[in-house]
Amino acid sequence: MDALTRLRLLSAVVAALAVLPGCFPSPPLARAQPWAKSQLPFLAECQAAWKRSLSGWDATSNCSEAAFVKCDKDGMLTSMALLSQSLTGFLPASVGAATRLSHLELYNNMLRDSIPDTIGSLLSLQYLDLSANNLTGGIPSSIGNLASLTYFSVSQNRLDGNVPSTISRLTKLQQLSVFNNSFSGAIPPAIYGLTSLTVLEVGRNYFAGSFPSQFGDLVNLVYLEVGNMGLIGELNSNLGKLKNLQALYARENFLQGSIPASLGLLTALTIVQLGGNQLRGSIPASFSNLVNLQGLYLWTNQLNGSLDVVAKCTALQQLAVQYNQFTGSIPSAIGQLKGLNHFGVASNKLSGPIPTTIGNLLNLTTFNVSHNTLTGYLPASMAALTKLENIMSS
Repeated sequence: MDALTRLRLLSAVVAALAVLPGCFPSPPLARAQPWAKSQLPFLAECQAAWKRSLSGWDATSNCSEAAFVKCDKDGMLTSMALLSQSLTGFLPASVGAATRLSHLELYNNMLRDSIPDTIGSLLSLQYLDLSANNLTGGIPSSIGNLASLTYFSVSQNRLDGNVPSTISRLTKLQQLSVFNNSFSGAIPPAIYGLTSLTVLEVGRNYFAGSFPSQFGDLVNLVYLEVGNMGLIGELNSNLGKLKNLQALYARENFLQGSIPASLGLLTALTIVQLGGNQLRGSIPASFSNLVNLQGLYLWTNQLNGSLDVVAKCTALQQLAVQYNQFTGSIPSAIGQLKGLNHFGVASNKLSGPIPTTIGNLLNLTTFNVSHNTLTGYLPASMAALTKLENIMSS
């Protein structure tokens, strides 16, 4: 019998055996994992508080098949994620029994009342997102017990009072978001020791005082949001230490003085939003280094000087510097910013003609040069701007 015949015979035998019961038994089914008894009261209270019956959240269910949650081999909760589920009611205090919970995400619901103090019992918690709800009261001081926490967001609620000083213990925290609440007092000094932070959002609150120089100590920051808070004083040159910073939002405060030249050292910057302040002086020449800058928003300040440096920000997509005191002409080099889609320089003191190079900006959708002292007409080259939707030039 040659090799080919033997191979065909072997294949036929295997095929025949495959249809015989018991020859190749299926692997045993995974054993159903019931919920640990300690988790059942919390699961039941959640359903009662939220007026929802959730699949698998009862004593007779296999916890590994339950909706919106995960469990470990002992039937203990490890993850709960109910995003945008229109939940009403509150987070039960019995959440403290879920001691192995590492991920709790209840973003964008309608939960009310306060954050239970028992949240501080979740010593394994790494990710906590309670943002976009209707929570009231303050952040419990027990939050400082969560030493493993890397992500903490309670943004877009109705929380008030002071951010507890115990937050200083969260040394692994990478994102802290308390944006859009009613917190008051000074920006908590405890924040400045959280040097692992990459994202800090504290805007749209009632924090008072000067723009903190200590922000410069958070050297890993990528995103800093401190807008709409009534901060006074000057932007501190220490911001120049934030070499990883990509976005700076400090709009609608009462900041005075000049834009620090040290910002021009932050070559990773993609967004600078300083609109709605009382800043003076010119755009620093160092901004010519910001080759990754996509959005420059300096509207409604008291800035002056020329716009020449802006033309060197070659990645710029949006320029909004209206309601200032900029002088000189619109630089012809603006035409090199091929990605520019928004050009807003209204209500300044610009003069001279509109450069023909504007016709090179094929992505332009908004062009607002109104309320200046420009001369001449719109250049014929602008006929090439087929994406243009808004033109204001009077």
